[in-house]
Amino acid sequence: MTSKTVESADAFEAIEAYFERGWTDGLPVVPPRPEIVKQFIDTVGREPDEVLIAISETNMQCTVENAATNAVMAGCRAEYFPIVVAAIEGWADPRWGPTAFYVGNASTGGAGQLAIVNGPLRRELGFNCGVNLFGPGYRPNATVGRTLRLVLMNALGMQPGVFDMAIQGHPGKYSYCIAEDEEASPWEPLSVERGFARETNTVTVVGARGPIPVDERSHDDAEGILDAIARIMPLARGTGPYVLVMGAEHADIIGRKNGWSKDRVKEYLFEKTRRPLTPGTRSRNIRTVDGTDYVYLVRVPRDILIVVAGGGNGGLTAIIPTWVYSVPPGDFVTREIKGRTTPL
Repeated sequence: MTSKTVESADAFEAIEAYFERGWTDGLPVVPPRPEIVKQFIDTVGREPDEVLIAISETNMQCTVENAATNAVMAGCRAEYFPIVVAAIEGWADPRWGPTAFYVGNASTGGAGQLAIVNGPLRRELGFNCGVNLFGPGYRPNATVGRTLRLVLMNALGMQPGVFDMAIQGHPGKYSYCIAEDEEASPWEPLSVERGFARETNTVTVVGARGPIPVDERSHDDAEGILDAIARIMPLARGTGPYVLVMGAEHADIIGRKNGWSKDRVKEYLFEKTRRPLTPGTRSRNIRTVDGTDYVYLVRVPRDILIVVAGGGNGGLTAIIPTWVYSVPPGDFVTREIKGRTTPL
């Protein structure tokens, strides 16, 4: 699909024209001049008309050129564009199944598209992985996340009230991109856990609801912190795996001071969040333990993804429920970022 062209007298006229055509997320966009779009495409060395993802339900697709156009509109720098391409290719991963990606975005549950960046480029490009992680102030986080939303709307047809039927949605549907604080983590980075070398740049994509903070500063033992998290997780209802974005203080207490591995944390939360089966309950996650039937929150412990990020100035972990089971139990979609990620 070739991008449409709008001619205008100046940038302000172009911005208004994009509003009139419904090509924005409700905020002004950067008019994408063709020569700038080409610079973005050149960073990945791909043909402009190469299809990155197609959605049969909307009968629409996103090409490299479509993605680059939306990245310019979102305010990205060209060196961010390989991250965008890797994330979109993550959406197209066959492990999602034929309809799961569409359902996650169209559903009333209101998932946003969370992107988690790992590898050396986090620091090289200035991604925020610390204080005010989910908030404003950092161009890479804000514009990469915004690009993904604009792609969903403009290239793939996921317009609110048309194919996006979220009851309320959440602010992450404007932009939802974070980076892991690998240096602060007591554990291996998410990318290494997913099978990549530490020096490899990756992005992990998750259909996610909004973050729910658990503020626990009264314990210096792993159980005390994890019990607080386990009490909230069943209330933060999702239909799939859970992402825990653990602040540096919680991670330090659990991992370094108490010596817990990431797998031990997942096993503990897996068991702590189970509930006795009550009559009439329907779930795919029922197990019998010592003669008693329990409903488990997720399918397997590995369905709890742990990312260390956020400031170390307080004890806080964010619970992020996800929407729609898709990939196999214990798996997530992580893609290597390929292309030129250094400034021109």
